[in-house]
Amino acid sequence: GDNIVVFGQSTPASEITISVHSGEEFFLKKMTDSNGVYLLNFDSSILEMGQHSAKSKAAVSGEISSFSKTVGFLVGTKNVLAQLPTNTILKGDINGDEKVNLVDFSVAAYWYKRPNPPASADLNGDGKVDLIDFSIMAFYWTG
Repeated sequence: GDNIVVFGQSTPASEITISVHSGEEFFLKKMTDSNGVYLLNFDSSILEMGQHSAKSKAAVSGEISSFSKTVGFLVGTKNVLAQLPTNTILKGDINGDEKVNLVDFSVAAYWYKRPNPPASADLNGDGKVDLIDFSIMAFYWTG
């Protein structure tokens, strides 16, 4: 019966559709604020005990994004704080500073179309650094 907080960021003044998938799928709408941030307090009392998931997508100016990554959660009889991973490595973080930014881009650019790149620069594991690796890096970009 506790609230589950669903939050994220998109473009300012976007309509966010949040899907909570259970035995039955629930669709909820929120608007982002002037910074593009949204927050939804979802009442879990309507969900059955067990595993569930949530994802969201944005709509602005007639354009609709694809769904975000799905995040799973469990409804049970007591609250348990999630443990954050201690060794989080972002795909695309070539230099290991927990950011994907211009430094990583520069390292990847050095290895672009060169033989035997390090595994950290070859993001899709195909033995070369090419446009696909830069696309993966862009997806994980933190700036």
